[in-house]
Amino acid sequence: MFKKIILFIGFSHLLIGQDQTPKATYDFEEDANYINKRENLIDQIKIEPSLATFDSLTDWAFIHKDWETVLDFAPKAITLSPTALRYFRWGGAAGFRSLEVSRIFALPYVGKMKDGFNKAHEIAPENKLILRALVETYSVLPTLLGGDINYAKEKANTLFALDSLEGAIAKGYIAETENQADQAKKYYKMGFDIYRDIKSKNKNTQFLKQARRELMYELGSIAVRFQMNYEIGTKMLQEYLKQYTKRDIIPLKWVYFRLAELAEFQNQRVQAAIYYGEVKRIDPNWSGVSKKIKELSQ
Repeated sequence: MFKKIILFIGFSHLLIGQDQTPKATYDFEEDANYINKRENLIDQIKIEPSLATFDSLTDWAFIHKDWETVLDFAPKAITLSPTALRYFRWGGAAGFRSLEVSRIFALPYVGKMKDGFNKAHEIAPENKLILRALVETYSVLPTLLGGDINYAKEKANTLFALDSLEGAIAKGYIAETENQADQAKKYYKMGFDIYRDIKSKNKNTQFLKQARRELMYELGSIAVRFQMNYEIGTKMLQEYLKQYTKRDIIPLKWVYFRLAELAEFQNQRVQAAIYYGEVKRIDPNWSGVSKKIKELSQ
């Protein structure tokens, strides 16, 4: 269940623009199936407010990015049974909702986000997904809003001890927030080296099954932005694409865009044109894509 929620954790990339990939949105109000099931679950809660129904509702709402419904009902589930997962879900929903409102109105959501993640961490101090969320949150929030870069580094160190690949990428992430590109590149190179070691031990299949979904996109994005390890970056993005569902927070067109960039870097002109074509199919108005396709087709 934690994996379902970590698909959405990563919102802090929007607060500091080291990776300009936006987060996917979903117009749940236009999804009749979603609305009908949501209302049925709410009606069930009115009749018999069971923990299972609260969980079903908040999970259903989280998948469809209906953050306010999660925020309304998750605290009631927490009151009945305060688990790390329920706090994590509440904190994640608050974080995403903070991005959808003006900065003035975002402050209460930021507070809930921090409270949710910290409570989850108290219950599950070695949960890698919670640790990564804390790294992102505390490294990007300004000090006035409770940001603490040293705390973020402490959690990155803890994460590194538990999972060296996740820890290395987290350390690189923090270095980027501090505008230390060389240091970030060093940590990212370490992360790719760790992945190579995993692959050399014939553990790649197991890794792909167990890895955090967004880590795959991150590795692909890092390969583009730091122009390194193109082959691994491409493999990770292709794997991310293969498993893509509406649960994911990365817009599909951006996955294709990053794949197109990596294909270009490797002088794979035909493949790059195909990927750019997918970007154009999804978003005909994406600036410069038509020109790219034309250039690559010459």
